Amino acid sequence: MIYKTTVKTGSQRLQDAGSEPRMTRSLDRLYLNKYVRIAFVDGTAIEGTVTRFTMYWLQVKLNNGRVVYVNKGSIKMIELIEEEKGGSSMGGGANDYNKPK
Repeated sequence: MIYKTTVKTGSQRLQDAGSEPRMTRSLDRLYLNKYVRIAFVDGTAIEGTVTRFTMYWLQVKLNNGRVVYVNKGSIKMIELIEEEKGGSSMGGGANDYNKPK
């Protein structure tokens, strides 16, 4: 059996050099070590601090001190709660400057 091979020109090789799969930037660092509410696809929710993350898992320390591991595939939404409690606002909440008068 004869296999057909293709010969790439120099310009084709240069184009292929930069075409490695790119990793998309993860948003995990935004909520690392912050107090969050995690809503799941089934409608349940938990609150706690995200202490670690991997590609597929989040390590969350709950209010009672228990540590749980959450699969990212089961998450519907993650909401930062630290801004609400801490009083630091990113422009979304009411503060002295944007309170209704």
